[in-house]
Amino acid sequence: MLFDLNELSRVQAWSAQEHGISAILSGDKNMLQSYESGDPYMSFAILAGAAPPGASKSTHPTIRRLYKTASLAISYGQEVHAFASRAKVPLCTAQRVLADYERLYHRFLSWRSQDRRQLPRRRASAPDDKTWVDSPQGCSHRGRSLENSFEF
Repeated sequence: MLFDLNELSRVQAWSAQEHGISAILSGDKNMLQSYESGDPYMSFAILAGAAPPGASKSTHPTIRRLYKTASLAISYGQEVHAFASRAKVPLCTAQRVLADYERLYHRFLSWRSQDRRQLPRRRASAPDDKTWVDSPQGCSHRGRSLENSFEF
């Protein structure tokens, strides 16, 4: 994957860095706007209409925590039922928050989907597991642990 180092240099703080990197690599302007606000999770809640303009971590901590949990869950591929359980919210609330994410950050999700489709597929290593897993180009598992399973 190629990216412009000048663009990536906009991700300065370690805080919420995955949000900034994802925004830049995907070209998602809403996500970049959220990142550049200084609090991408609160910005997500505000853009979604779940918090009023000017809301902050100190004024709306519960809403921010929910939208932060959603942002991270979606970024790492968590499904709606797992997110609802993790966030300890009803399924309908989790579905609404995930729909907000899809509406606001659709460019990121489209980019992530395209990027994942370019990865070669291989069978999972568990003998009776029938699922497919993604692996980076040129990498093999060969029964080793995740920490040392990739050859570059």
